[in-house]
Amino acid sequence: MAKKSGFKSSARSRRKLKRKKIEVRKKEFQYRGLSLEELQKLSIEELLPLFTSRARRSLKRGLTEKQDKLLNDIKKSEMGDVIRTHLRDMIILPSFVGHRIDVHNGKEFQRVDIQPYMIGHYLGEFALTRSKVKHTGPGVGATRSSKFMPLKWCKMQKYSINMDPDKTAKAYGYELHCSPKDSMNLAYAIKGMKTVDADNYLNEIIQMKRSVKAIFHNGKKSHQKGIGPGSYPQKAAKYMLKILKNAENNAEYKGFDVENMIISHISTYRGRIIRGIMPRAQGRATNKNKKTTNIEIILEEVE
Repeated sequence: MAKKSGFKSSARSRRKLKRKKIEVRKKEFQYRGLSLEELQKLSIEELLPLFTSRARRSLKRGLTEKQDKLLNDIKKSEMGDVIRTHLRDMIILPSFVGHRIDVHNGKEFQRVDIQPYMIGHYLGEFALTRSKVKHTGPGVGATRSSKFMPLKWCKMQKYSINMDPDKTAKAYGYELHCSPKDSMNLAYAIKGMKTVDADNYLNEIIQMKRSVKAIFHNGKKSHQKGIGPGSYPQKAAKYMLKILKNAENNAEYKGFDVENMIISHISTYRGRIIRGIMPRAQGRATNKNKKTTNIEIILEEVE
């Protein structure tokens, strides 16, 4: 009987050995069929046919003084040196590869390590001017739960006066889109009123049945009967009524008698200005800023 000649490996193990013997070759970088070393030997005129039409047209016009200076700075610098520039429209050439360039994005300098795949692109493409947008919760009035100013906003704000929380209820309106001067006139009028009287007073202003004396104004206020300069600040009254209702709801939640409470403290002051522009003819623009107002109301129970 013939003896078995050695141990025979399985097909699976043979495949594993075969895979180990195969050397994984790293894919070499090529741009239009040329390696990085070959690209770096070419002049700008020889590189033109390889670039896209837009980059080709830009380079055909010639480099500006600032672009020429940046090119010379990169040639003189060593690998690892950081070069700062505002030239976002500079096309990345093969000689830039391996260098570190700080590109200005409109606010700060952003570090860009030049890699081979960036050749032919602009420096500004790798220094983004926009930050990631993060959306918060729904705005006031978007849902039933956000019909009035939520209490979580009040916790984040600092009131201008400290009062006993066991005897008071408060509410805060943050960056409301209404006039600061109209809000100040309303605050001067309703301070010290009972909540019921203040509700009726603000509702009459909204319905244009009553005008408010303009103590704080910048001229151009018509005179009203019996009060002098005055107006009907409907927008500010609507926002102030919302804050007052919110304070009343907080008082009711604490167990106070809302009808027996007065507005012991009310303060309004200018909030953040929302910048904007209005486009005009022939490329001009005019500032169109929006003023905002912060309103705080504190109710106190009368004994």
